[in-house]
Amino acid sequence: MCPPTSPLLLPQTVPTCDELYRNTFTYITIPTTPPDLGAATDAVAAALAASPSTVVFIYCMTGSSRAPSVAAAWLMRSAGASLEAAAGAVAAARGGVAFTQADAANLAAFAPLLADARGRVDG
Repeated sequence: MCPPTSPLLLPQTVPTCDELYRNTFTYITIPTTPPDLGAATDAVAAALAASPSTVVFIYCMTGSSRAPSVAAAWLMRSAGASLEAAAGAVAAARGGVAFTQADAANLAAFAPLLADARGRVDG
């Protein structure tokens, strides 16, 4: 028998009880640090396209930089948010966000790639 679980803890824990979590989650690992924001946002887009009712949890070990950078990149990609607006929205939604220099630089490099992609689609 598995221990009871609070839904609030799921994004912060790794499932250890196979029968409780079987067919519940699909894990997609982005193995680089800083994360490949293109691959990460592609994974979020694919999950949401497969089922619009899907809930996507983005997490890393501490939740202070890598996962927030992916969440900010998703806001930039999906909502057209500026880097500053996206980072601010993520920080406001989740306390303790402190982008590392590498993750901040990664986000800054991702923003013009989105603008270029939009220009190719719009133009």
